[in-house]
Amino acid sequence: MIEDAVAPQKSLRGSRAIIVTCPVCRRQTPMKCPMAVLDVALNTWNQMNLYAACCDVYWGASDDEVRAIREFLAPAGWGI
Repeated sequence: MIEDAVAPQKSLRGSRAIIVTCPVCRRQTPMKCPMAVLDVALNTWNQMNLYAACCDVYWGASDDEVRAIREFLAPAGWGI
């Protein structure tokens, strides 16, 4: 699950924190990701890996998670 209370700004500079749900403990935890990586992952690879620091676990984003990230970024004009 991807959530954030602050609307993103369209810029490839800097990082963006998104909230992910850890697949191990189900806690919601922030994951910081460079905007350039989000751009490549969603526009070129059409997939991305997510990370939850609480349990130090990585996983491939599901189709629903990728869709949620795209929807989250859409209000900032990303259109991805």
